[in-house]
Formats: sequence, structure tokens, C-alpha cells
Amino acid sequence: MNAEEQELRMQASYFRGRTDYFWRWADGGRVIEHQDGTTICYRQELENVLEALNPEGWVPLMLIILVMDATRDNYPDSPIGGSGYYKIFGTATPSEREFAAQASKFMDMLSRLPKMYRVASGMLHLMKTLFNVEVDNWAGSGSAELLYPFQSGALDAHYLEPYEVPEGDNLLPKRTLQHFVAISEEFDSLEALLSKLETGLPEPPKPAEVPIPEIQPPDGSASALLEELLQDPRTSGLAHLARSLVAALHIPMQARRSGELPLGGVSDITNRGNYDRLLLSELANDDLTLMARLSNSEALFLRREEPPVKIEKERVVLLDTTIRLWGMNRAYAVSVALACQERNLPGNAFSAYALGGRHYAPVDLSSKDGVIATMSLLDASLHAAEGLDRCLQALPKGDHEIIFITAAELLADPAFNAVVIAVQPQLDYLVTVARDGHMQLIEVMHGRRRLLSEAQLDLQDLLFRRPQNRPIPSKYDTAEVPAFVSAKRAPLYFPATSIRLRPNNTKIMHFYSILVITDHRRLLYWSNEAHGAREVAPFLAPSSDLKMQVFAGLHAVVVAPASGQNKLKVDVYDMSQDLSWHVNLDCEVWQNVYYAKPYLYYYKLVPETFKRELKRMNFVTGEEEPSTEDVSAMKGSIVGSPQAGNYTLHDLKKIVNPGYSTLQQAKSVRIDMDGNLEVDGRSLECDPKGNAEFVNRSVKMGETAQIERSGQGLALPNNAQLKLRRMQWKDGSVGFLDPRGFLHLRSSDPKLPEITIVLIVGKPTTLWVSNGVYAGSKYFINSSKKEECISCSDFVTMFLRPFAQRIFRKS
Repeated sequence: MNAEEQELRMQASYFRGRTDYFWRWADGGRVIEHQDGTTICYRQELENVLEALNPEGWVPLMLIILVMDATRDNYPDSPIGGSGYYKIFGTATPSEREFAAQASKFMDMLSRLPKMYRVASGMLHLMKTLFNVEVDNWAGSGSAELLYPFQSGALDAHYLEPYEVPEGDNLLPKRTLQHFVAISEEFDSLEALLSKLETGLPEPPKPAEVPIPEIQPPDGSASALLEELLQDPRTSGLAHLARSLVAALHIPMQARRSGELPLGGVSDITNRGNYDRLLLSELANDDLTLMARLSNSEALFLRREEPPVKIEKERVVLLDTTIRLWGMNRAYAVSVALACQERNLPGNAFSAYALGGRHYAPVDLSSKDGVIATMSLLDASLHAAEGLDRCLQALPKGDHEIIFITAAELLADPAFNAVVIAVQPQLDYLVTVARDGHMQLIEVMHGRRRLLSEAQLDLQDLLFRRPQNRPIPSKYDTAEVPAFVSAKRAPLYFPATSIRLRPNNTKIMHFYSILVITDHRRLLYWSNEAHGAREVAPFLAPSSDLKMQVFAGLHAVVVAPASGQNKLKVDVYDMSQDLSWHVNLDCEVWQNVYYAKPYLYYYKLVPETFKRELKRMNFVTGEEEPSTEDVSAMKGSIVGSPQAGNYTLHDLKKIVNPGYSTLQQAKSVRIDMDGNLEVDGRSLECDPKGNAEFVNRSVKMGETAQIERSGQGLALPNNAQLKLRRMQWKDGSVGFLDPRGFLHLRSSDPKLPEITIVLIVGKPTTLWVSNGVYAGSKYFINSSKKEECISCSDFVTMFLRPFAQRIFRKS
């Protein structure tokens, strides 16, 4: 073999397959297909992808083929789709099958991407996004230098035939799948991948924590009045309804006469003003000239004339009190009047009148006593036609904005409607209310009516709303809570604490994914054995008859008897998207509850027939409807006892706890000036690899903190059964022993960040500070940002030592 042939053979090794691969070249190199002949992609598609990838280095070809296979329309029928993941290897060890299983889960997620990211330019964008992440030992032994010989066909004679692999040589595909799993960890959910594809960020940026002042209504007195009405049980319903009506009443500025608007002519030209008043000749300049003129105050602006008199109009509300406005309509009408007062412009006067059949009387809506007195005004007349006419004639001359509030059904009365039509030139607005909660705002202009807005409100809820059961306030200041506890998303995975695996509290979700209810009624989820647990629920319903079921491998349903007869409290958790729903059902048998996204199915007893009928509830709309579907096949194939799916209890224990013990009841914590930490006679030691571990070695010199006794402490906000035992050093620095397996440290110096350490023995531990830096074992790190990880020795120098030196400086 000459040198040229040897060079071509080396170049072709990137494109060459193996006999134990799940794919092969076919049709003379024009197609890549599965071993059973199913097409994965065409050569031209592969060339387009290779052109789009980083020219300095390509990822391994198998990764590209896996992504192209997952984005095909018929991927669910692929030989490696679903339960066929093991076919990625011909014969594989359990660890290799595990990598294949994780890769298959990621491919399932890719198959659910929108169509636009699975074809043409969208596919290229997906490839560049996936393969632009940093992965250790990323070398794929390919680059853009191979593209031309590949396209020209010079390599065809060397890569089309797969080569035989010595038995047991699975190192290359295993390393390749390790890279693929590393990529999947960068995008742990479909939402994160879509966000990266659409915005270039794995998640939307968080809004800046800028305090936003509360928007106050125009009339401060009216707003204060509503607050006062809310405190009185007699008027709280009116205030609730009035607040809702403020948003529905959009009364526009009057514009019947041009002189009423502050839009005068041009009085002058000046070199100061708003940009919308620039002369058009200024906008004709090029950008640089315009910016120069603006910065040097040479640009010319128009100056408008100011109106000589400020426009002020008194708002007058006419409130119908006749028999059609009794009961629910009375409260509705008074709430509308309060809302009209709430939206009155600053500086404008406001007055209100109650209209009877023949009489009218002024009312006071500016005080609570006046509102209560207005509610007591009732007139037994059929309508207020004569009272309306007399009131309009008696109004003093001036500029008014008149709003008439009446019942919608009264406008259908011919006698009353005739009077309203006759006085329409004097009215500005009609507001009609109805007992079903419907309200209309009608503008009256030139004798014609025009509907401006309408609203449909739940009067029963707003007028008769009872106080909500609020959670009991914590007995301690929230500033006392460690930063780790108050974080919205736990920065660390949780260790296994207070867990006893039993069939009724342990469920296998999907492959190596396990869901466990702890003795403290926490719901923990291990998605795989590569990291610790995620806390799905901090506290479940306090019931001795708690049941848990699994559906479709990724959905857990926890059922418990609720207060009331034949009631069930149902919690549904979606592990793939980290979502949850909670609902109470009219269903007494927990075995009759099924879930298939987005519906919850259950059998409901019908009192008339004494039979159970199948119902379903849509979690999106909250609507209940009858169902005729077959629910017997909805439960997943891996449910029930821990032995289901050929898993033994020993297998599950290794996933939940890979061999460590948790220090839940520590009695002493000591630290010396160099930052050496000791917990119960075990010292935190750093090894040369950057890991940290508690070993049986004491700190000779140091300051010991005083720790609260067991049973005392601060209850966790979401689980009162668990208490943070507080400790304190002489300088005021404090710590908290978290029964979930953590030690939290807070310095008396507010400039130093808080520290959290996972309290485990027998395995390397993990350390975290509140500014987002990690150190130690990756098993408990709940973050994919590698730049946030430092070595254990650096962590001690940067954080533990300053914490300790503060203690010794003060003592």
C-alpha cells in the first residue's frame, strides 16, 4: 500500500462503520441505514451537516447519526426507538446499556422537537447548538479537511465496508455515548433546548429585581375608602366588586368640542423639546449630522401653544334605586358608582344622586357611613323615569359628565325607555347591570348609543367571598432562613435521609428512575444513579392511607383521602417537565384514579343510579366531562412493587444510596483558624484530585459552636416536621444543621457568602456557596455550568478560611 492509499484510508476512518454498530452504509454510499434496512439519512443531508459544523473539529460521526435518526418523522418506529435502545450495541455490558438508555431518553426528547428544527436549515441550527457545548475529551478525529475527499468520492473505496471488531472491544462506542449523555445533561428538558434554539440562552433571563411602586388610583381618597370598606364585613363585598369593576370601566376623555383638548397651534421655534416635535428639515440630515446638532443644542423644535384654561368637568353619577335595582342589583349598582368615583380624574369634582320613582336625593359615596346609608335607600316604584327627569333639570349649570346607572331589563320597558331617549342629550354614559353579573358601559353621543365595554363578573364570588385559609405564619424571621433553604430551585441534589424502601412508598419510573416517599413525607426523585435526589414535594398530605401510582413512566399520582365524605386529594407530578397539579375529586376509591396527559380519569358515584360513571378532568381547562375510554391499559408497565421490571430491592438501594451515611443528628461542630472543619469528630479533608470527604480525624485547635438540642430549632417553611438546629459562635456567626443532610454556615460579616456542605460519610461530599460556586463531588451538584466548579482546596482558601478568621478575630 503506497503512501497516498494509506493517507486516504486514514481519512476514511472517520466515516467507516463497524459490524457491531446499529447503522451501516448502503446503496453505494448514498444512504445511511439501520442494520434492518430502515433509512436514517441520505449522504447529501450528512454533507450539509458537516459543512455547517465547526471546521476545526467534527464530533464523532455516530453522534450526528443519532441526532439525524431521532429527528426523523418515523423515529418512534426506529429499531433503536423506545425499548430498542439496547440495539445501539450488539452485545453490551450493563454499564453500556445504561449509557444507551440515557442516550435513548435524550433522543426521545429530540423527536418531540417542532418540525422546523428537524429539517433543512433548522436541522443545521440544531446540530450547531447541540455540538457547540464543551465536553471533556471531545476529539472526534474529523475536520473540514475531510469534506472535499468525501464529497468527491475519493474515500468511497475505504469506508463503505464495515470492519470487524475484536470481541469485547466496545470502548469506542461507549466513549461516544458518554459524550452524547454529556450533551443531554446540558439540555435536561425540552423547554431548555427550545429556549437555547430560539434565544441562544438555556433559559430566559431573570427580570431585574427592581422594586416597582404600586400604581395608585387617581383619587387617593377613593382608594383609601375602598381599603376601609374591605375591613368591614358589611361592605367588604362591595369593595371587592368595585375593585374588579375599575378595570372594566374605561371612560374615555370627552372630545366633542375641539376647544376642550389641549392641542393649540405652533407658537415658536426653539432648540429644546421632545424628539416628536423636531422640524422635518432636521430629519432630512444624515445620522451623524443630526446627532451632532442634537448634542450641540443646534437642532430646532416646534413649541406648541398651551391652552389658557385647564379643562375640568364634574362627574355626576345618577343611581337608580327603584324595585328592579333591589337585592343583588343594588349591590352591583353601588359598586359601579364606587368604581366611577375611583376612576375620576384628579382635581375634578364628584357628586352622586339616588333616583326614586318621583324623587331624587344627593348621597355621599366618599365615606363608609355614606355608602352604608346609600345601600339602605330603596324605592318601590317600577322605574325612575320621573326622578331622572327632575334630577337632570335641577342640576346646577356647569360642565358635567353624567353617568346613569340602571338595570338592563328596565331599558326594555317602553315607558321608561321613552324618557331615557328624551333626556339622552343631557347624558354622557349609561351603565346597565344584571343579576347574572353582566355589565355594559354605553356612550351616549348626539342622541345615539354606542357600546364601549362590557364585563361578566361572578357576583357570588366577589360579594360573598369568605376569607381564605392562610398558612400559619412562621415563628421566626425569614432573614434567619439559610440561603439554600430560601432558594427557588435547590442548588444541590438531596442525599438519602429517613428512607425505608417498601412497595407502598417506592415506585420505579423509567429505567433507573426511582420515586420514594420518605418517613418525613417528602417526595424524592432519582432520575438516574449518577446524581442525588430532586425534591419533588417538600411535604405530602398528612394521611396514613397515602397511595402512589405511576403512569407512562414519567408521571406520578399521589392519592390521599381528603376532608369530606367520598373525597380524594390527588397530586399529579410530571417528572419530565418538573410540573405538578393538585385537585380534590368526588371519588372514594384510589385504585379508580388514572392519568393520561392532560386528563385525570376517575370513577364517580352517581346518587340517582348508585352506579359509578367514568369521568375525566382536563388539567389545562379544569373542566369535568364524561369519558368512554379504556383506562385499564393506562398504567405503566413498571408499577407496583420495587421488584417490578426485574429490579431487585438491592438494585434500588444502590441507586438511592451508593454507599454513604448521612449525619442527621450531629452534636458538635468545630472550626480552626485555617478553615479546617470538624463535625462529630470527622474532619473535612481535601484530596489531590480536588474532592472533599469527612474522615475520622479531629481538629486539634478550634472554636466549637453551641448547638440547639434535638427537637428544638426553626421549622422548615414547607415541612414543620423538619427543624433546623441552630448553632452560634462567639463572634455572632451562625450555622444550621439541616435534617435533610446539610450544614449551613453564615458569617457575622454580611459581605461573606453563605456556605452549605452535604453531611455524608463514606463518599466524597459537595460544597456550595450562595454566590453560585461549587466544589467537591459532582454527585450532588444541581448545575451544568462547569465554570462554577472549583477544587476543594481553593474552596477552603476562598470561603471556609475567611469564615473561620472572622470567628477568631472577634473572639
